[in-house]
Amino acid sequence: MHTKRVLNLMLVASVLVLGISAMAVAQAKRELIVIGHRVHLQSATAEEAGAMGINLIDKFEKMHPNVKVVYQTYPNPKTQEKLYRLGPLSNVEEDIVHVLNTWAVPRVADFLEPLDSYIEKNPLEDFPEDYPEGLLEVSRIKGSIYAIPVRVCYAGIQWINMKIMREIGVEYQPQLTPQEFYDIAKKGTFTRPTGEKVFGYNWRGTVGSLYEPFNRWTTWHGGKLITNDLEVAVNKPAAVKGLTYLQKFYQEGIAPPDVHTFDYAEETKMFMENRLLFYNGNTSYGKTFNDPTKSKIAGYAVMTRKQFPRELQDREPYGIGHTTFWSMGVFKGSQKKDLAWEYIRLLTSKEGALSMGLSGTTPARISILGGPEYQQNNPAAQIEKLVAPYVEPAWAPFENAEEAIDLIGAYCQDVIYKGTSVQEQMNQLARELEALMP
Repeated sequence: MHTKRVLNLMLVASVLVLGISAMAVAQAKRELIVIGHRVHLQSATAEEAGAMGINLIDKFEKMHPNVKVVYQTYPNPKTQEKLYRLGPLSNVEEDIVHVLNTWAVPRVADFLEPLDSYIEKNPLEDFPEDYPEGLLEVSRIKGSIYAIPVRVCYAGIQWINMKIMREIGVEYQPQLTPQEFYDIAKKGTFTRPTGEKVFGYNWRGTVGSLYEPFNRWTTWHGGKLITNDLEVAVNKPAAVKGLTYLQKFYQEGIAPPDVHTFDYAEETKMFMENRLLFYNGNTSYGKTFNDPTKSKIAGYAVMTRKQFPRELQDREPYGIGHTTFWSMGVFKGSQKKDLAWEYIRLLTSKEGALSMGLSGTTPARISILGGPEYQQNNPAAQIEKLVAPYVEPAWAPFENAEEAIDLIGAYCQDVIYKGTSVQEQMNQLARELEALMP
């Protein structure tokens, strides 16, 4: 009798254990692991204050009840390291990686899954016609698409502080040539009666960032620092003219004396504190600049468009800026490629692009830039739509790009801050850059 009771208890215990195990299996979810910057997570979840999009991760998990999306967020250098370290492996836990355009060098084709067959089987809406060709050209490696653009920065476009424009008695300028920009920036450099100094223009002046303003001013004169064919052009007339302007801004005190230490935070802070007239930041910053809880110039930050110098005005007027952008790719070693593609399809869909656009990131899709909902919530949307079909990255990806960036920055600091000869220094820079080209 005792033995029978023990057996019955053991049987009940076994059933309970099996039941609990079954429940655990039923509740266990497959993890879809995404690597990127924290901004990518914030735009996907619309978790930033003031974001008006939807939580796309939550939507995806409801579409796939047995899946949990897990983001591993890192600073950009660490994300790049993950791409290059995990990419060669044949079996990885991670599935999706955000790829900055400068990282899309030819060997990345060995790290990521080509997406052509996925696009053919489960197409993206209006692909590729809804995307700027300048973005897709980078995403193609050896003729195949390896990543889909998802987040864009349209730089090289001017933000104007209309508070200071009114303070100096200058009307809004919808388009500016380089000389007009210089003249207004010079007038917008002064000291207020309180002793507060106001500057006409600043930029990210550290060694690792200087190539950006240099490239902006070069494209404004119709050239590039490095051509799409990876030909060095830093010593050509357009680049020399552009860098000469930056040198003048600094040498004449139109830019702050410590601008060589400025990166994003310092550059942006000065504009939002009403101490800067012109700012070159991303078009998506409009909501922040015009947020009265964060900015002293709320309602006064507006955009203008660059215009070529008079002698170049027969050219296409919108192609004078550059873009940096993020794409989403699938690791070649991922064991959940189909699921990863479904996630990319959601985030890059028109719904996903609009949601992230309303959450503070600039969408890669041209149609969203021109849509009424996005335009109502972004003061820069109309200009974004104008420039989107024409912009392109500063240069095509190449292996030694980081070394080139540092080299350009070091030479630019000498030219701008020490007042050395622009042409001579750029000739020497060109020789050193040519040694880095593939």
